[in-house]
Formats: sequence, structure tokens, C-alpha cells
Amino acid sequence: MPEIQKADPRARRQALWVGLIGAAGGALLLWLFLGNQARVRAWFLDNADTLMDNPLLVGLGMLVLMSPVIGLSVYLLVLGQRIVRARRFPPPGMTLSRDTPVLKEGAAVLRGRVVQVAAGVLLTASLGICALVAGVFAGLR
Repeated sequence: MPEIQKADPRARRQALWVGLIGAAGGALLLWLFLGNQARVRAWFLDNADTLMDNPLLVGLGMLVLMSPVIGLSVYLLVLGQRIVRARRFPPPGMTLSRDTPVLKEGAAVLRGRVVQVAAGVLLTASLGICALVAGVFAGLR
């Protein structure tokens, strides 16, 4: 029978709170945006020339918007590295919100490499989107 790493009850409560706060924050941002959509549109239309003249500024703005995705990909890169180095999934010291079977050696290394590849794809895509949007604005001049 495989080894099972037990869940930490505190981690389960913490994950629930993070999820609830994140959902409430996202709903608040969506509500604020939808309530001010006309103002945002007017701002973009009033500043269209400035945005087209400064594609780097647009790219930096997109970088700010993509920062949560970039942060997630960096976290996943580090997690994958920890898994590969320890040759164990979940890596030692990781708190879990549910009971998880422990993978060791080859299976754990494979899981770690998959996490690293997914993180690399996510990071490349998010940075590519920033460059693509800046390139589109540069091409509009």
C-alpha cells in the first residue's frame, strides 16, 4: 500500500479563506469595471494617440495585468524544481489540504518535470501576450 501524506486541517481552512477572499476580490473588481466601463472606454479613446505612440507603455501595462499569471508560473517552476530535487511528490515540508499518495523516484521526477514544462509554457504565453499587444499598438502608428 502506498505511503499517504496526511492533510493539514489548518491548510484546508487557509485554502478555503484564500479562495473566498480571491473570489470576493475578483467579484469586486468586476463590479467596479462594469460600473465604470463607459469611463474606461472614454479614457482609452481620449488617449488612443498616446497609447499608439508608446507601445512600450502598453506592453508594461499588459505586464502589470499579467503579473498574477507570471507569479503563478514562477511558483510552479520553483515547485517543480523542489519535486525533482527531492525525488518525491509532494516535496518535504509541503502542507496539503487533502490526503495525498506519495510518489517517489521516477514517478515523482516525471511529475516535477511536467510541472516545470507547464510553468514554462504559461510563462512564455503570458510574456508573449504582452509582447503581442505592444506589437499590435506599435503597428497601428
